[in-house]
Amino acid sequence: MRKAAGPVDVYMDVSPPAASGSSHMRSGFKALGVGARAVLMGFVPDDIPLSYTEAMFKNLTVKGKYMYEREDMRGLIKMAESGVLKLGRAAGVEIIGRYKLEEYETMLHATSNNGDGSKLILTMILFAIKVSAMPIGIYAALSLFSAR
Repeated sequence: MRKAAGPVDVYMDVSPPAASGSSHMRSGFKALGVGARAVLMGFVPDDIPLSYTEAMFKNLTVKGKYMYEREDMRGLIKMAESGVLKLGRAAGVEIIGRYKLEEYETMLHATSNNGDGSKLILTMILFAIKVSAMPIGIYAALSLFSAR
């Protein structure tokens, strides 16, 4: 990374647990320049691949953050409402199918029959319905997108 872009100011990692054992985190930390920051928001169970000496000599700041603050989400919603954050067709994304979680086999069949598959994005959306502070249900939905 450092050879390709030179020293970087920020390394932000949002890796899932499946990225455990990958060398990408070490590469991200090695690419940091003097006074740079690393933000860890993923959920990798491994130790951080950063030496004490390197952190000290480069004067690095490493911050771990679980999820987001309420204000972050409000800001994201305001960006979408104002049109700054493009969503759906405005962002070049066309929803070509919606499937229930139980219909994952049908959805996978649809992806395999849609050209070369390079324009497909599969997302699983989990959301909870709350009454007061108590969640009363968690639901999942699968969506299949085709990017233009």
